[in-house]
Amino acid sequence: LSNFILPIVNGFAEIQTAEINKKPFTFALFSRRSRHRAGTRYFSRGVDINGNVSNFNETEQIVIADAGDDGVASALPGAKIVLSHVQTRGSIPIYWTQINNIKYTPKLQIFDNPETGNSFRKHFETQKNFYGPQLVINLINKKGYEGPMGVAFAKQIEILNDPEVKYLHFDFHHECSKMKWHRVSLILDHFHEELVSQGYFKAQISKEGVEQVSQKQTSVVRTNCMDCLDRTNVVQSVVSRWVLNRQLREIGVLGSDEKFENFEQFESLFRNVWADNADVVSCAYSGTGALKTDFTRTGNRTKAGALQDLQNSIVRYVKNNFLDGTRQDAYDLFLKYDVNPSGSYPLVDTRPLQIKALPLVIVVGFVMILASIFVPEDSMSTAVILFSSFWLAIITYVFKFIVANGVHYVNWPKLVPLGYTLPPVGVQGGKIGLKTE
Repeated sequence: LSNFILPIVNGFAEIQTAEINKKPFTFALFSRRSRHRAGTRYFSRGVDINGNVSNFNETEQIVIADAGDDGVASALPGAKIVLSHVQTRGSIPIYWTQINNIKYTPKLQIFDNPETGNSFRKHFETQKNFYGPQLVINLINKKGYEGPMGVAFAKQIEILNDPEVKYLHFDFHHECSKMKWHRVSLILDHFHEELVSQGYFKAQISKEGVEQVSQKQTSVVRTNCMDCLDRTNVVQSVVSRWVLNRQLREIGVLGSDEKFENFEQFESLFRNVWADNADVVSCAYSGTGALKTDFTRTGNRTKAGALQDLQNSIVRYVKNNFLDGTRQDAYDLFLKYDVNPSGSYPLVDTRPLQIKALPLVIVVGFVMILASIFVPEDSMSTAVILFSSFWLAIITYVFKFIVANGVHYVNWPKLVPLGYTLPPVGVQGGKIGLKTE
């Protein structure tokens, strides 16, 4: 059967040739997105009963160089040296979500699920089986609406009490405020001993094709923020930079006191490959390229980068609220939707007619106001003012109603039910809870 199955990867791949100190090598970066809990930004959050988390990605950085008989990189073709380093990212492994309600920042909901502890434990057991001990870096804010997530994460880490899961809560926005992005290196300082011990994969392939593995990576850095996109990618690129410098020194591409940052051409290549990775991983989850990629590409925050972030944030808002339900259905159709031949057509808008019609009322109201301004000869007459005031009042009332019931104007997925219930129409601030079987 395997002869009829084509394995494919959903993620990112880029392979580039490079040269430092007249020694050529191949630099590659791959990100592989997990098929478990795949989905879009606000419709796939947290952990499931099996310990799978949303937006889980494995990112591997690979270097391949020609090697001489002494195992050092050479300018002449011959044996090959292969170096690899793997990192992971994934949603915070507790039961939580952010309920879309057409507001810019959806309300955070942490569910009091009795299975939280078991799911949390299963997640890290699976990760340790695949990658070994975990160096967990949590980048969310310690204050504000993200604060409760940090508390919940730290609580579960304490309950787990696993010496092979080492945890650091690094408040990225606080530590790196006012463009102090160099402070990300504090993470490297904190985990320096563990990173040195972690090592990386190294193998030598002879001219005859015989592979000899001399070193293996013994643990992994698992990074997260709220979306596991923008902040996460910045930190992952910093960790990979540190590892890559050690790798290139070991195989003789760099001198013992050199850094590849001093080689402008490769520095630019490295930055752009990691920024491309950030954009592709982000597009799959949020619908736009990543934020903060101007720093990844140039090493500095720029006004142009800030404007690009603003544009991406606006596009994310529109897609996440009004388009992502359909995109989530596409993921579910391929990965977990069970077709019922005798069932009814699932892609139907079941909202009451009056709810679906209200946005049209706002459009009609604006048309009427514009008509009252431009059509009558005397646009300031009492009748016209009263007419315009009437429609303005209608628009205001309907707009307030839509904002108060924003969850019912979001494009929700229809194929696979979400794991929580929404408040009924007209109930402001209604309780959102887990669905029970």
